[in-house]
Amino acid sequence: MVVVLALLALPSAAGAVDKCKVKLDAKNGNLLVSAASVAGALRFGPTADVVSGSFFNASTCLAGGKAKQCLVGDPTTVAARTPPPGCTLYLADDLPSTCSVWIKGCTPGSRELVPAASCARVVNGITIFDACP
Repeated sequence: MVVVLALLALPSAAGAVDKCKVKLDAKNGNLLVSAASVAGALRFGPTADVVSGSFFNASTCLAGGKAKQCLVGDPTTVAARTPPPGCTLYLADDLPSTCSVWIKGCTPGSRELVPAASCARVVNGITIFDACP
C-alpha cells in the first residue's frame, strides 16, 4: 500500500514530448518528423544518449507545442533522407523528455553520407564524389 501511494505522489510526465512519428515524403524520400507535447526546442539523434541534432526547418515546423513535418537535414541533400544506423530516431525537448520512433521500411546498418555536392565533379557525364579538401 505504501508503494502505491509513493507512486501516486511522483510528478506526472504531462507535457512530455510524445506521439512522435517519422514518415517518408513520397516525392523525395525526405524524413518528416512529427511530435506532440513539445516543451521548447526539439532535438533528434541516433541514440537516446546522443540527441543533439537541430531540425533544418525548426523555425517553421515547431509551433504551439507540436512538431509537424520537421526535416532532419537540408531537403536538397542526402542527409535529409538518411535514417540513423539503428533505424530508430530519438527526440528530446527542453524538459528533457524523450520519445523514440522506428522508421518504417528502414534497414539497420552503417550509413556513409555522400560527400557534399560541392566536392563532386562530372567526368564524361558521370558524377564522381571526391573527398572534400
